[in-house]
Amino acid sequence: MKKQLERNIRLYGVLKIFTKRVFLPLTTIYLAEVAGLTLKQIGLLASLSAVISFLADVPTGYFADRAGRRASLIAAASLAMLAALTYAVFPSVTGVIVAVVLESLAYSFLSGSSEALMHDTLRELNRIDDYPKIVGRSQSIGLIGNTLLVLLVPLTYPINPRLPFLIGALCYFLLLLVVLSMHEPVRPKAGKHTLIKDLSSSLRLFVSRYTLLVFLAIGVIGGLNGATDFLNLSLKDMGLNPSHMGVAYVGGSILGIIGGYFIHLFRRTSLRTFILIDLLTSVAQMGVIGVTRNLWLSILFFWINLGFFRLRDIMYQYHLLNVFKGSEYKATLISVLSVFKRANEIWIPLVFTVVISGLGYYQGFTVLAVALVVVVSPMITIGSKILEKR
Repeated sequence: MKKQLERNIRLYGVLKIFTKRVFLPLTTIYLAEVAGLTLKQIGLLASLSAVISFLADVPTGYFADRAGRRASLIAAASLAMLAALTYAVFPSVTGVIVAVVLESLAYSFLSGSSEALMHDTLRELNRIDDYPKIVGRSQSIGLIGNTLLVLLVPLTYPINPRLPFLIGALCYFLLLLVVLSMHEPVRPKAGKHTLIKDLSSSLRLFVSRYTLLVFLAIGVIGGLNGATDFLNLSLKDMGLNPSHMGVAYVGGSILGIIGGYFIHLFRRTSLRTFILIDLLTSVAQMGVIGVTRNLWLSILFFWINLGFFRLRDIMYQYHLLNVFKGSEYKATLISVLSVFKRANEIWIPLVFTVVISGLGYYQGFTVLAVALVVVVSPMITIGSKILEKR
């Protein structure tokens, strides 16, 4: 048993290589150039993805807690593989909608299940305090492999625009093989509860007047991920060749690789400070794009934000799992946190679409950066003070 659990730790870094979309830098460009979607349609698709994830995250987390983390990961890999194939084979509005639905469901099954599996593994090995260090370093290993893939896969786009998605399907198949090689740790037997009762009790436990503002702030910052398409398009507008779009991601991955070995040091940082740093990286990136309009400076801040973004959830999960360490529904609780992000991913792309369509990329990003500081900073400050009284 111990050897099987230790193998989970070794395989976790390999798993992380294939959980990320190797075709991500090209998706927006592919949708516009090959599938023929407009900017507004792309924005609506981002919101559709967020709605599906918002509705599915907690039920799929519950599935992972009931049926097993491994079963949830198998579902995630299978659906993601089908989504990538759909992108490649059916580059049309209908095909893209189907692909987005499949992809959103896949990542909902993935959300929380791998982290819960690792947390259970470390609990069985009596190494629970090593969670940030092991997950951070596994993330670094995953980013090394994923960085190479994200750098190389876009080079196939000029040969055939469908190739990056076919390679993506192959990567998800490899993910499936890794998951099948992992071991499900022994977990406490869940009581005989119903789905509605379990989800209701989890929400009441996690979401209260003490935590609401803090997690709304975390959710808004995390929801900015839904606006990545507009960042990609702005870099293209500044002159970045689509076939070199991987360059915009490789630097962030390298910083994430390095940061993964040190992310556990943030255990000494208060939650309030960590959220403010999280906000600063996003706002700085948008401000630099809007004010300077300089491609390479924008890419530099893109790297910084992406590197931090790849690691942020590790510390949020660490705090969450420590606060609720007695709960048997770990994947469900992580998914509840994810819901705050997903909820904001529904409306944030729509706001970005309206603002950028009206003002353009650069003035639009400037206005949005200022608005984020004005709205989110008080949420962090006030919310942190309320949380301290808990």
